[in-house]
Amino acid sequence: MTLSAGGQQSLAVKADGALVQWGCNNAPAPLAALSGVSAVSAGPNCTGLAVKADGSLVAWGYPYVPQAAQTGVKAAQVTQDYSIALKTDGSVVTWENAVEKPRYTVPAGLNLSSGVGH
Repeated sequence: MTLSAGGQQSLAVKADGALVQWGCNNAPAPLAALSGVSAVSAGPNCTGLAVKADGSLVAWGYPYVPQAAQTGVKAAQVTQDYSIALKTDGSVVTWENAVEKPRYTVPAGLNLSSGVGH
């Protein structure tokens, strides 16, 4: 099981890949039907990101996810202003949540294909 909490919500991914959300009274209906999820990130104001087992990224609450972050995603995080995705090839994509432009410049040559320490 994977867990994430943020803002007014908590998210859990069950062993079968089903997404469970609680604490958000105005939760979007599609979340209940979302399956095949491998990782989640709960954001503020009932926003979030879900990484599916096929590497696709599903977002709710913010209208924009750049093309570069729509497939081949391994992990993702959402914050108040921006989101970040780690791709399966080790590259990193960042974007501002509400508009179609990069939020931060990823350091040149940053590639996490060899792993990330905690």
